[in-house]
Amino acid sequence: MENNNKPGEKINLELMYIYNWLDTLTLSHPKKNISRDFSDGQLLAEVIKHYVPKMVDLNNYLPASTTNQKCYNWNTLQTRVLKKLNVKLSKKEINDIIMCKSLAIEHLLEKVYVGIEKTIGKSLGFKKDDDYVPENSIEELKKNLKNKKIDLKSLKEVVEDLEKKLEILKSEKEDFENQIAKLTGVNNNKNSNNENNIDNNNNNIDTNNNDENKEENGNVNKDDNENKEENGNVSQNDNENKEENGTENKNDNDNKEENINGSNNNDNENNNDEENKDEENKDEENKENEEEKNEEEKSEEEKNSEEEKENNEE
Repeated sequence: MENNNKPGEKINLELMYIYNWLDTLTLSHPKKNISRDFSDGQLLAEVIKHYVPKMVDLNNYLPASTTNQKCYNWNTLQTRVLKKLNVKLSKKEINDIIMCKSLAIEHLLEKVYVGIEKTIGKSLGFKKDDDYVPENSIEELKKNLKNKKIDLKSLKEVVEDLEKKLEILKSEKEDFENQIAKLTGVNNNKNSNNENNIDNNNNNIDTNNNDENKEENGNVNKDDNENKEENGNVSQNDNENKEENGTENKNDNDNKEENINGSNNNDNENNNDEENKDEENKDEENKENEEEKNEEEKSEEEKNSEEEKENNEE
């Protein structure tokens, strides 16, 4: 059982007989921390019932975690049991026990120890000596030590077994991770293969589409070539028509040239006629002018002769 001393605090050897005494008793639950375990009064009622069974009714003392229930247990214990043991307990002492104050429960247990011895009329076998170990507890201590050794051995076996299981779990974990990695790799390969197949299918589709487009383009080109051939034939016919038209136009042009030449000849003839007429007219005018000139000369000569005659007469 753990005592109430704080870490580093000197153990109170005067209270060792109380701890040894409690270790010899079998109670409803293990004693780990005496202050906390006895704070609700239930275990103290069991200790007293062990020596004075008729004095205590355990049904009146239920395990408690709340302060109110603990106070109820201690008030009931004080009224019905502790008074009969000539043990007096103040409200402050009850509050210290409920609050798990250091050494509060130990001092009460000292009083109860004395009260039980007086009530049953015999010693409980424990003394207050610092290094005292009760005779009736030596065998119990040996038994406890043996049990502890057995428990220690069992614990070692449990630890070893757990370590083996842990190693098995680690290996299973590694195997599981490897399987996951393999499955992941297979799935990745499948996905990559599926992607490649999809890409190949798409490429095949594109290739087929290109082939279809080429066939269509080929048909279109074929139609274009046929149209070109037809257009070429039409052009050839057009060219032949043009040649025929050109020949006709040439003939027309020749006729036009002949007509033009004929008209030019007529014009030249007309011009020659007019020139001849103009020359005739000019000749006539020249004749007329010469005649007029001659007449004027005659008239002047006559005039001059008359003037000479007159002058002579004068």
